[in-house]
Amino acid sequence: MSTSTFILDPYFGELFSSYTPAQQAAHIDSLRTLMDKIQSGDAHARREMGIMSHPEDGEEDAEDEVRVALAQCSWQMAQLLRFSSPPRLAEAEPYLRTALAHAPNDTDPTLYLAVVLSLTPARGEEALATYNAVINVSGNVYTNAWAGAALARMLRRTGRTTEAQALETRAVAALDGLPPASVRMLLSDNVAILEHPAVRALLNPEPAPTAGAGVPLRRSTAVTA
Repeated sequence: MSTSTFILDPYFGELFSSYTPAQQAAHIDSLRTLMDKIQSGDAHARREMGIMSHPEDGEEDAEDEVRVALAQCSWQMAQLLRFSSPPRLAEAEPYLRTALAHAPNDTDPTLYLAVVLSLTPARGEEALATYNAVINVSGNVYTNAWAGAALARMLRRTGRTTEAQALETRAVAALDGLPPASVRMLLSDNVAILEHPAVRALLNPEPAPTAGAGVPLRRSTAVTA
């Protein structure tokens, strides 16, 4: 799908979090308008948006392109809702369901869905089942750590401390090597995991030894954020 708007750029979410709440809301409205146009537009309108770019392929192929476009938009919408200020992730479930209907084995949308479900106490077991279905599948390290911390937070709210600690240990392992700024962004609302010794070490690394006799000079390989 080709489109004149940059709102579907996969890296747009990183920029989106720096916008004002009013700007964020406007972009979310723009994306929702785009989705409405894709869903309700006629063949001419869809071709102008880059959908049905090969009308000779037939109506069935064209509808497949529409489904793919809506899945792409839905996944982007879920991410924008997550990074909104204040967060609007609770609104993301229908968009995640649309994205997963197109790609049911996609790890990151599944982890997002688990976090969304964890926000509703009555859906805690559904959240855990969703999370556990993909936990051993490699995905985005940031999303893995964020989802694990969110599920641990849910477990702590219900007094399931031992299970929460197990998830926190897994989340901490995923954080190894991430820059401190990224760790803070992921876990800023989770006091329990922030107090984990390994996380504290990531956020407050020991100062490097002063160069001197017997101390080799090395070029820094630290990732900054």
